[in-house]
Amino acid sequence: MRLRSVLLWITGSSTPCLSIFKPIIFGKCVPPVFADEKDSFDYWSKREYLNRAIFSDYIDVNDYRRKAYAMEDEFIKEFDKLEESNSTRAILTAICEECSNKEQEFVDSYKDIIEGVKYNQLKLKGKWHKRTKLL
Repeated sequence: MRLRSVLLWITGSSTPCLSIFKPIIFGKCVPPVFADEKDSFDYWSKREYLNRAIFSDYIDVNDYRRKAYAMEDEFIKEFDKLEESNSTRAILTAICEECSNKEQEFVDSYKDIIEGVKYNQLKLKGKWHKRTKLL
């Protein structure tokens, strides 16, 4: 199976410059692709709160990017290896799920800060405080 014909890289976030691109397979619901609108919003909003924390200096952007880009590079290398093999759709889907789970663990490592932003416990810079109340 030719990977390039079935594989896409997306973030599921409104800020791709801070987000981790993850592989998805056409026709499979692996985060950041969802069949349910609520699940999709929950996924997006968690990353949106994380982004706003970064914009407000609660997370060191350089450290965050270093970790995020290293993870993204790991995902790319995994699929580069598969490009030369004759992988099945099931194998590709399983690896997409694994990448998604790793990215979720990374996001969850910022859980306390994300919740602080979500519940307005942390004061955000500029327009972000007001916009987060609306979110």
